Amino acid sequence: MALLLLMSCSCSGPCGQWQAQTCEGSTTSFSSARIYLPPANEFSGLGLELVQTIDGIRMYINVYGLEIPPEQPNSPNSRVFISFKDHSYNFSAVRFTGGQRLLVPEHVQSEIVEYLQEGQSVHLQVGRYEANIYPDKFVDLFNKMARAQP
Repeated sequence: MALLLLMSCSCSGPCGQWQAQTCEGSTTSFSSARIYLPPANEFSGLGLELVQTIDGIRMYINVYGLEIPPEQPNSPNSRVFISFKDHSYNFSAVRFTGGQRLLVPEHVQSEIVEYLQEGQSVHLQVGRYEANIYPDKFVDLFNKMARAQP
């Protein structure tokens, strides 16, 4: 079943740029779409991912390498620094088991999407990882994903 699901996924776009992937489930409640920006270095980098399911769109920060440190010992959250053209701040993101994936809060997700849609880059830093997120190809892929009904 998992192999069939992987084979039904389609991916487009070269590495280092925003890419899109869709997975068609047996019913729409099992379908999903995502756009993602892979890290510049696949062995030690930071990537950004937006996933659309029947429940809406969620944004994740993924790291490839060592885990992201928690805010406090035994905390389920990690601290993220974000910088835009005109301001910057820290926010707390839910850290998934394994420490390599963070769920971005909805208000931060909205701000990141807004800046990228306006053609402005965003800088993210979490633990030892950091990345500049550029808007190239983002607007078209995001709008296509947002219009699609998984």
